[in-house]
Amino acid sequence: MVPFRLLARAVFTLAVISGRAPSGFLGVGLWEGLGALVTGAALCHEGRSARALTGA
Repeated sequence: MVPFRLLARAVFTLAVISGRAPSGFLGVGLWEGLGALVTGAALCHEGRSARALTGA
């Protein structure tokens, strides 16, 4: 999920930079990038918590 959100961020940002999309789409790219970071952090934290519980 995280890689696809980062890809979406890149696509929307490049679309705005290249002039193919209005500047409002830059917000969509930023939103997707932030979502990818938060999702990645949550998955990392969840993995650490699970490892701590199992003692691995």
